[in-house]
Order: sequence, then structure tokens, then C-alpha cells
Amino acid sequence: MKLLKSQTSIEFMVFVSILLIILLVVFYNSSYFNISITNTRVYTEGKNLADSIASEINTAVFAGGGYSRKFIVQNDIFGITNFTIIVNNYDVIVDWGSSFASSSIVIPNLNGAISNGWVNINNTGGLIYVS
Repeated sequence: MKLLKSQTSIEFMVFVSILLIILLVVFYNSSYFNISITNTRVYTEGKNLADSIASEINTAVFAGGGYSRKFIVQNDIFGITNFTIIVNNYDVIVDWGSSFASSSIVIPNLNGAISNGWVNINNTGGLIYVS
């Protein structure tokens, strides 16, 4: 069987087309996997932040009156700087818009608001104040 030049060109183009389709599928799946990993890392870091704030609040409660400490709240959650920290109804909630993480505390509320940067926490007569 004698191959013509045009037949060889068509076979080559079919081979290259199939190869490109396979590469597109591989790149699509790998980008989806990377997004999934990034979302998991953001959630884990948000959960760690909620847990550390809850630990500071619970320590202040259990230490009793006169307790005072300064701690730092990180400025970003895996690159996300626009997040809020809410303490309400026995929970510390870290919300970054697309999702949130929470951790339990032993008191329903506290006085003041927690933001990123240095935070002072005080137990004055059983009431917890943050600034």
C-alpha cells in the first residue's frame, strides 16, 4: 500500500488533535485539583485562627478576674485579607465571604470587637473585654 503525502498529513493532524484533547482534559483536571487544595488550605487556616481566638477567650474566662494578655491576630488567611471575626452565641466565627470556620467558647458574648493585629484581652470581675 502506497501512502500519499496528503494521507500522511491528515493522519498527523488527527494525531495532534487527539493529543491536544488529551492535554486539555489533563490541564482542566489539574486546575480543578489546585482550586480544591487552595480552598482546603484557606478553610484550615481560618479554622486554626478561630481555634486560637477561642483558646484565648476560654483561657481568660478560666483564669479569673485580673487576667490580662496581649495576643496577635494574623492579617490574612492564606492571602485573603478581607475577613471578619464575630463572637456570638458561644461561638467564634471567622468569615471570609466564600466560607467560614467556627470554634466554641464557654461564654455567650464578650465586650468589644476582635480585629486583626494586636488584641488586648482582660477578665475584669468575670466579664471579658477585648480591645
